[in-house]
Amino acid sequence: MATRVILLGMPGSGKTTIGRQLAARLKVRFIDLDTEIEAGAGRTIPEIFAEDGEETFRKLEQEALAAVAKRSIDFVLAAGGGTPCFFDNLSLLKGLGVTVYLQAPAALLVERTKDSRQRPLLQNNHTQTIAELLQVREKYYQQAHLSIAVAGKSPDMIVDDILGRLNL
Repeated sequence: MATRVILLGMPGSGKTTIGRQLAARLKVRFIDLDTEIEAGAGRTIPEIFAEDGEETFRKLEQEALAAVAKRSIDFVLAAGGGTPCFFDNLSLLKGLGVTVYLQAPAALLVERTKDSRQRPLLQNNHTQTIAELLQVREKYYQQAHLSIAVAGKSPDMIVDDILGRLNL
């Protein structure tokens, strides 16, 4: 049986941290979609946003996701925070494997991302932006196969929770 787990959630929800640990426990490859986009573009995400804007970034994101989907390996994928909200990405993500929404309250997301320079959409009015993005994106995230609340839990506890829910 193929093992593919796709982590969805807001910036700061723990997709990369949990993804790395989950992949190690499952003995599969960890893929960070943002890293794939940067490698393909030869630029950082902030550079892509600054030079070409969000629309170009979203197209690059869609292309990177399509490339990942063609791989015939097991993996844990950390999708970008906005990935499921554009094009037909959510359908593609759900078809790739088990999607898991790492659900975090806005206050926790604000705390975890307040010092980040790598998140172009969070540079202005940080607290308000997080709340607005969460409100818009939640309806996409809630379509994931599983939802895991992350507040107050260690990464190990979250990974254990995911593995338990996946019966692995």
